[in-house]
Amino acid sequence: MKKKYFLLLAFWLSVLLAQAQYSGASRVVASLDAGMAFGNKNFMPSIQFYQLLKIDSKGLFQAGFSFRATQFVGKDINFLGKNDTLQMNRASLTALNFGLKAQLSLKFVQIGASVDLFGLAIGGKRTGYYLGIKGLTSDSLNVHRTYQPASPATGNVAWFGGNSLGHINADVYVRVWLGQYIGLKAGYLFNATQYKTTATLLDDNRRFRFQSQMIYVGLSFPIDN
Repeated sequence: MKKKYFLLLAFWLSVLLAQAQYSGASRVVASLDAGMAFGNKNFMPSIQFYQLLKIDSKGLFQAGFSFRATQFVGKDINFLGKNDTLQMNRASLTALNFGLKAQLSLKFVQIGASVDLFGLAIGGKRTGYYLGIKGLTSDSLNVHRTYQPASPATGNVAWFGGNSLGHINADVYVRVWLGQYIGLKAGYLFNATQYKTTATLLDDNRRFRFQSQMIYVGLSFPIDN
């Protein structure tokens, strides 16, 4: 149900932005962010295009949509399942997500947040070491200590409560405009990345998730303000 409401909100914001552009009003702002997020043994370069509608007459409050392209790379990661773990020496994937974005815009400073809603991810198949805890006592499949091939989950869908599917990001940030054509952006990013094994393992499980928090730094380039 929450997913349905978010999709309706995204559609509504898109319609408002289209109407504002059609009317020729200067109520729409658009920019391109390019930067890098760093975590513990993982990093993620990204490019985000966003288009926002000025909610009030002064443009203090802005909200709209974004498209975020990311390249996640990690080493020595434990992807967690229901009662098991998939240890990956290296993980990498590329994703493109549609999301929502809102910010408070002052004269030279902007404070905001964005969240991915849905998208797609691609990446090569890798082999991870599977550790099934329940299999230590009862394992009819005899897979509780085996190497298992896995690939990034293709579909990305945001769910609350830590149950998102695929590769989903959310962030909070501060942007300082250094001039008319460039800004400096810094923030904190929350990432969830999921791999899916080729075989169905214990408890009928195939999905393994890694959640991380990363520091983000980047540059912003206005397109239409």
